[in-house]
Amino acid sequence: MNYSLFVRIYMPSINIKVPNLTLAVSGSDAISPQ
Repeated sequence: MNYSLFVRIYMPSINIKVPNLTLAVSGSDAISPQ
């Protein structure tokens, strides 16, 4: 069972992607007309 190894490799990827996703969402909200 290599779950701990998978988490060690995958979690930093999530930590990098989440802020980018948040910026993309806030950016699209700012661009879309209210």
